Amino acid sequence: MAELRVSVQGAPADLTMTCNYELRSSTADGAGSLQQEYVVEPSPDLVSRSCKELDRIVTQAVGANQIGASSKGANPTARLVQIGSLLYNALFPSADGSIPELVRRLRETEGPLLLRTNESAIPWELLHDGEDFLAMGRDIGRHPHVTKRVVAGRRLDAIGRALVIGDPLGDLPAARAEAERISSWLRDRDVECTTLIGEQADTLGVHGELATGTYDLLHYCGHVVMAEGTPYAGMYLHGKDLFDQRSMNNLDAHGAPPVVFVNGCASADRLANLCVPFMVKGAKIVVGTRHPVGDVPSREFAERFYTELVGGATAGGAVRAARRALRDAGKIEWASFVLYGDPATRVAVGEPPRPTPQRPPSEVDGYRMDGEARAVIDRMVRNAGPAGFATSLELFLELMATDVVRGRITAAVGAEQLTVATFATDLLRTFQGTMPAGGADSDRTVKVSDTVTTVLVRAERAAQAAGRDTITVTDLIDEFVAVGGGTSGPLLAMMGIPLHSLGKAGAQPSVPLPSAPLPGPTRRDPATADALFDEAGDIRADRVDPDVARAIRTAGLLGSLSGNPISSGLLLYGLAAAGGGTLYDALERQGDAGKAAIESLTPARRTRQNRFSPRLRKTLLAALEDGQRLDEAAVLRQLLSEPSSAREMLTRAGVDVTRLLADL
Repeated sequence: MAELRVSVQGAPADLTMTCNYELRSSTADGAGSLQQEYVVEPSPDLVSRSCKELDRIVTQAVGANQIGASSKGANPTARLVQIGSLLYNALFPSADGSIPELVRRLRETEGPLLLRTNESAIPWELLHDGEDFLAMGRDIGRHPHVTKRVVAGRRLDAIGRALVIGDPLGDLPAARAEAERISSWLRDRDVECTTLIGEQADTLGVHGELATGTYDLLHYCGHVVMAEGTPYAGMYLHGKDLFDQRSMNNLDAHGAPPVVFVNGCASADRLANLCVPFMVKGAKIVVGTRHPVGDVPSREFAERFYTELVGGATAGGAVRAARRALRDAGKIEWASFVLYGDPATRVAVGEPPRPTPQRPPSEVDGYRMDGEARAVIDRMVRNAGPAGFATSLELFLELMATDVVRGRITAAVGAEQLTVATFATDLLRTFQGTMPAGGADSDRTVKVSDTVTTVLVRAERAAQAAGRDTITVTDLIDEFVAVGGGTSGPLLAMMGIPLHSLGKAGAQPSVPLPSAPLPGPTRRDPATADALFDEAGDIRADRVDPDVARAIRTAGLLGSLSGNPISSGLLLYGLAAAGGGTLYDALERQGDAGKAAIESLTPARRTRQNRFSPRLRKTLLAALEDGQRLDEAAVLRQLLSEPSSAREMLTRAGVDVTRLLADL
């Protein structure tokens, strides 16, 4: 598979625009990838007008088809070829230096094409190279640049369960018909299908279904709009409630359905704004439309796409086959569909599915709870450590994922502080996931700490006092606050969140909170260290590249949460979370082992003061000898060249460290 990375500075509407291309393709012996960079400065006006004209051609032709009107002799496909060729030549000019070599290499590479780009306005699929449209010549998928933590999600073993949402506002009969036909088609193929149409597709209904984490496919047909006064695009649910990337925060526990299909006639920016968050939350394949698409072509495309996908085709191959079927039938709607995700992804037909983790029995099974509270406690038990013991920390992490706590934090200290808390708890979850033995044994009864027991006993009494026979999430949160949060209290203080702000209005914890520990003084190193460390023991800002500085600050937060100095292992997490991509690029070349290592390194962005282990101080000083400033590649070379916790982490993950160092 070839990978074309496109970084665009400026936008088609700007006065200046620069496209940086980097083509990566596998070598014949499979030893790695060949890469070369190319730079083009296209005419912003030509690019902008070409993009708008391509969108206009498709939108106008689709509209004419829907009302049965003629196009006054015009041939929209011929016009697409004309404008697609103009745009292709603007972005890949034949007389511009080494660009002809890039074009030649693109044509010589075989297999799917993964397009990594930060530019969503350009319809890359509709570029015409003189032979055919890019979307017709090969399997193509988009993979955007993202900075948020990416949820690993679930493997695409099969499409066994589907959630179909149609016409939530009740104003699109065609969307309702599409939902009904797609649901019927899926059921005929032994897919268990839940269909929510009209008022059934309300916020609680949709969130409740997705929270089960059991759907392999989400198919939506309705309105895709921008939330007024926000940068978020979302799908309208009943009552004009919006399902956008903020709504997807609840998908972290199980991840989004592996396959998502959105027919919502969105603009290019709105489409990317909606599809990309689904990928961040673990979706492997996301198909969307950037123009209005009629009921019949949309249904035909979806049916052909699903047929190809479950039949063993790759995602890119399934989309291309569905596009080709529409084009062969003379339907211009083929030009509207866009694939986000790796075009080489396929359903793992014939492979044994991964077993679903079983929740072990626990000491808290006898308490009666509503569904949401039970889900919190079940996750706490499932994530108990290898000794089979759940503490206030496990309970704290699960409560932090609830809408009640998130809402209270936002109301008390603001959305920015909620972001800090979310990053910190995500990092703690990562440490939980890397504990030896990976969690409690399924046949061992999980015990809980005194704090957890006290919270449950008090929550049960609170429910009874309110005339209820089941514990709610609110009961758990209020009583967690009332007992002082156990050993988790200091964590909230370090995040700048008063524990009592999570409880009932005016409530104060009955146990005083210890203050967050502050780093003690650090002894100055010998004179040779002055080149990198200041008197307080921190890195000198003028000697560190921004990528390394962010990584160090991230590792500092991890160290402060655990009460330890920054070690080589913590700095590796920091480089993966906040570095400039050098580590990720090198890991990606090692296939499955590299991808597994990437998934185990969780991003973070907020940090605290830094202290360094003696070994890491020496490592950073050695890296400084490579230049006047620390750069990411130099740090990684020193970090991994000798035995260290960072090197051991990657070795255990199956990474060839020697090869990784060579690829930096």
